[in-house]
Amino acid sequence: MAGADLDTLLAYYMFVNHGWEPSRVSELPPRERTLVALFALKEIKSRPKPKGG
Repeated sequence: MAGADLDTLLAYYMFVNHGWEPSRVSELPPRERTLVALFALKEIKSRPKPKGG
């Protein structure tokens, strides 16, 4: 995913973790896409930290 734009990364994340079709992300209005991205970041940050790493 090196060099991917943020919308592509968000579509990938939502597909892998929530089963969203990539078109669902691309069809969102810009403000909603930003909101979904912020929710995704919050979700990622709230995950437990790996032990021993």
